[in-house]
Amino acid sequence: MRIILPFLCILCFLGVDSAWAAGALVGAGNAASASPANISYTVVGTNNLLVACGFIPNSGGGESITVSDTKSNTWTAVSALITANSDDFRCYYAIANGTGADTVSCTAGFGDVIHCVLAEFSGNQTSSVFDTQANASGTSTALNSGSFTTTATDILVGCGCDGSTTPGSLSVGSGWSSATNTTRCLLEYKVGQAAGSYTATETDSASRQWIMQGMAFKEAGSAAPTARRRIVILH
Repeated sequence: MRIILPFLCILCFLGVDSAWAAGALVGAGNAASASPANISYTVVGTNNLLVACGFIPNSGGGESITVSDTKSNTWTAVSALITANSDDFRCYYAIANGTGADTVSCTAGFGDVIHCVLAEFSGNQTSSVFDTQANASGTSTALNSGSFTTTATDILVGCGCDGSTTPGSLSVGSGWSSATNTTRCLLEYKVGQAAGSYTATETDSASRQWIMQGMAFKEAGSAAPTARRRIVILH
């Protein structure tokens, strides 16, 4: 009698699952006028991150700034109104609810001239996207948001504005890229930045009064990739 024992074969496949989607700037716009300052813009992607900042120079201080758009996105303030040197500044963000034609408006509470800058990013988380921020003000050629510590791989956005009677010319900080600008405000960014401590910086062509804010927004797949194993058993 011959006994044939079953042959057991175990095959294991190892790999990595990752939902990683690197952030990228996909669009930007700007406007400056008596309130509201309206940016005619075409939204590129549903669920993309929209960031808009408004700045009122020489307002006397304490003038409200709001952001809205014709696509009825929900805009959330990054921080409370920032007032320094009689200037007012505030940034907002939203998750795009659809693509196509849009008008993004920055509105000054008393109808003064307001500068508005806007950027759209892809590769962001679609919920709990905001990570952290820092802001500062001063009078010099070196704009600096102060340091902020991120908790994930982030899209970093910086916005600096010159509030002097005769504004200088702003340029991006080292390692930052320009998104858009008006004659008084410059919006800059970095993407794919690992968790850590950062400072948003810009340079003015002459010593001027300024406000600067640095913001961090979580990229999609910010959590570490997870390993996966597949086991196939053959008899």
